[in-house]
Amino acid sequence: MSRGRLGRLAPLAVLTACATGLRPLELPLATDARTFEVCLEVLRSRFGRLAITDREAFLLQTEWSRVESPGRLLRRRATIFRAAPERLAVVVEESLLVGGLLGEPSWSVPKAQPSLERALAASIEAALGA
Repeated sequence: MSRGRLGRLAPLAVLTACATGLRPLELPLATDARTFEVCLEVLRSRFGRLAITDREAFLLQTEWSRVESPGRLLRRRATIFRAAPERLAVVVEESLLVGGLLGEPSWSVPKAQPSLERALAASIEAALGA
């Protein structure tokens, strides 16, 4: 994916979050190169593989990963992006595999996980020494 195209994804991440009812958790942190690297490492250690890594746009998003949950199939992903020059936004969302008796299974609309967002934000702040 080209840099220009990735650079346009940051506003799209915000619009998608708003359209699906997700409200990102914002942090008053610098959006410099060091913060990007810290966020990258925190996401990798907590969530695994990343799908999007765009330094210019300050946009990080993990792949959807399976979550262990008794009796349910869940998937989870996390996104960190620049909300403003000195503000980061964190979104952690989960989706549930649902299926009708006659239809194919599909993923539900992603829902925010505020407690996981707070935990991710705390990990970022701790790693930055904030």
